[in-house]
Amino acid sequence: MKRRELGKLFLVGALILAGCAGSTEETEQGTEEPTQEETTSETDTTTTESQEIWDEVDYDSIEYTSDVEAQYTTQLNEELLNQHEERQEEILNEYQAGDYTFLEPLVHIDPYERSPLSALVSFQADEPMDVTVTVEGDTEHATISHTYTGVDGDVHLPVLGLYADRENTVVLTGETESGEEMETTLALQTAPLPEDLLGFTVQVAETD
Repeated sequence: MKRRELGKLFLVGALILAGCAGSTEETEQGTEEPTQEETTSETDTTTTESQEIWDEVDYDSIEYTSDVEAQYTTQLNEELLNQHEERQEEILNEYQAGDYTFLEPLVHIDPYERSPLSALVSFQADEPMDVTVTVEGDTEHATISHTYTGVDGDVHLPVLGLYADRENTVVLTGETESGEEMETTLALQTAPLPEDLLGFTVQVAETD
């Protein structure tokens, strides 16, 4: 909306508010209230002026804030998706160029450069199998474990919940459809968290 048109709208609004305020003040002081004819005439005049201003507005030229935000969000999402796809292609090329097995998998820490406390484990499974990924924590309750059932062929498993700036122990336990059991332990060294990473403040409630 043009500044001139906005200025007119704000001016009309200010006049209306000023008139209301003045009318209230005069009533409180005991002054004579305007007659119904006078009030109706003033209201009709203000309404006509407001309508004329609204009629001058070129609505097609208005760029709403919601549209701007939507355009920015869409552009940002497209950039992130493009970066993700490029990185995924690099990972797949590296995987296909090697011979990675359950016991010697390919590991990428922070594979898409968006989640520093995660990893991606890739390997070839010759038959369907269930795989349990366990990230050992400092305590029993801090240990994270998840089972992926029926994985087969080219397997790419996410590893979540790593500690920052230290060596993490990750255990893969597998059982094939034919009953063969296997296990491998990975030592994943993570980097310190980026300084610009969002911080969080934890407040502990005091209960009786």
